[in-house]
Amino acid sequence: MREELLRMERVSCLEDGATLLNNVNLHIFSGEIMGLLCINDVGLETLISLMMVNTPLHFGRVYFFERPVNDYKHSGMDENPTAIIEKSSRLVDSLTVADNVFVLRGSFKSYVIPSRRLHKSFRLYAQELGVPIRGDCYVDQLSAYERCVVEMLRAVNTGKRLIIMRDMSSFLSERELANIQRLMRLYTQRGVSFLYVCSHEKELLDLCDRVAVLENGKIQKLAEPYGGELAFPQRRSRQPKPLTREPDWEHLPALAFSNVYTASLHDLSFSVYPGECAALLADDDAAEDIVSLALGIMAPKAGTLAIRGSTVPRIPYRSVAVIGEKPVQHMLFPDLSYLDNLCFTADRRMPGIWLCGRIRKSVIKEYYAMTGESIFAQDIRTLSIQELYTLAYCRISFQHPAAVLCVKPFDAIDLSLRQHVVGLMDMLRDRNIAVIVLSSGISGAASIAERILASPKK
Repeated sequence: MREELLRMERVSCLEDGATLLNNVNLHIFSGEIMGLLCINDVGLETLISLMMVNTPLHFGRVYFFERPVNDYKHSGMDENPTAIIEKSSRLVDSLTVADNVFVLRGSFKSYVIPSRRLHKSFRLYAQELGVPIRGDCYVDQLSAYERCVVEMLRAVNTGKRLIIMRDMSSFLSERELANIQRLMRLYTQRGVSFLYVCSHEKELLDLCDRVAVLENGKIQKLAEPYGGELAFPQRRSRQPKPLTREPDWEHLPALAFSNVYTASLHDLSFSVYPGECAALLADDDAAEDIVSLALGIMAPKAGTLAIRGSTVPRIPYRSVAVIGEKPVQHMLFPDLSYLDNLCFTADRRMPGIWLCGRIRKSVIKEYYAMTGESIFAQDIRTLSIQELYTLAYCRISFQHPAAVLCVKPFDAIDLSLRQHVVGLMDMLRDRNIAVIVLSSGISGAASIAERILASPKK
């Protein structure tokens, strides 16, 4: 009989009159990888917080190892044997790897840190797991993948039995993600359980024993093992709107890099055509140089760049647009109206747009079908997250560059917003704009990209 690690019974949480968790029932067994598919992010933070710390409940009970640790009558605010690993690291940068793993734990009682012995212990520990990380290396020198490995080692070493893995594919490459999942399977054999939080169905299906869905603060069973596979029941989902035009393969590429070299790029060559969507896999340093080249901030050390077939020493201003990882925070101006935000980058294309009311009326007529009544909003801070994403992408559409770079567009967003972003990318492609999804992994881009390209390693 399998040992039950965590059980939540009819858990409900309210905050300022809003229901964050609504009658949640969930159980996780020891040595299991449980998947959590997030349709939207309502209640997710509260659910994770309850697993880590016994905070007050409005109703329900929480059990660890079949022992009640939290209920609506009393919440002790004590910690549970749970750790979380996500993009934001919880390691101490100024300490070594061995110090983070062995010293920063409650059971460490020594007044003198035996560094040599700790480093030797970590070396044996790492060799056993097949992890090439030195114990005397300082944490601020580690990559994102190495930090995740060290956090996992520390969690297990400090006695954590449930490890929450959140949006791992948003900042790890495919190879790094595969190595992390290998370690997860290894630790499940030792009784450690994992909650894998993600908004990509295929990623969950390939890894998890069971998958639950979180939507509007309510969690329900979504997938169970059946015939060696996880079978998802039918659920409503918006079908993508078919493109009104195919990519223009016959004519010149919208954007082309040929044998480009920079400090972080080594012989990068690719081309994208009008109306095409291509995924470009690159690490953070390479992605930063690609964005700088696309914006015309820098020129390549060697190689050639081309816009619509014309070779240029540097990309002309606003010939290529960039939609960053957090477009709502970094692209929009909260003190401007919706229409002013929409027209913000179109002044070079239409110099009289700020003075000519007739042009602005035509803009409203053109984009009303996409934006709805929100195009008349004077204060965009009252709009929903989907309406703000629509504004960011419509601004790029109105600017009408040759190509747009979307930097990690599917990272750390829920499933409903991800589907909305796919529709917005299709809108750009319908307007004959080439879309390049710049990411470290293919999890988000595989469903929309027609080609998957990779930046060469140095």
